[in-house]
Amino acid sequence: MSISTLSFVFHTIPEAIAIVFLTLVLLKERSSWGIILLLGISQAVAVYCIRFLPLEFGVHTVILMLVLTVLIACVFKIQFVKVLVPVIATFIVLISFEVAVISIVMSAVDINLDMLAANDLLRIAVLTPQWILLFLTGFIVQYFRGKVKGFKGDIS
Repeated sequence: MSISTLSFVFHTIPEAIAIVFLTLVLLKERSSWGIILLLGISQAVAVYCIRFLPLEFGVHTVILMLVLTVLIACVFKIQFVKVLVPVIATFIVLISFEVAVISIVMSAVDINLDMLAANDLLRIAVLTPQWILLFLTGFIVQYFRGKVKGFKGDIS
């Protein structure tokens, strides 16, 4: 399944940046927004390339988890295994938000998965809340960690 330019710019890139952000928050790793953007765009390019491969359902997700793990491990010089758990947690949160958002929207509005697959603007509109929720989750985790004495895990 390929990704249109519109969908890539307005869904894939923001979602990838949100995934990187939440993963780094869960890792308690400090970073600049420049690094987060760079890693997010790199992850989005990986998504774009991997979507062209003829893979079974779900295999692309596992590959993308491994790509993100390698990217973060290399950039921040962290052991692969230490990065893998927060990456898995982030993808579980992403999938949960995706299922919840799509279920809520599909039940509230008369649309189906075929309509989402066929219409880029509709897909972007329906799926935007999931990456916004990823960012909010990261900020909420940071906020509550900031309440814990001695933790300085904010991404600045």
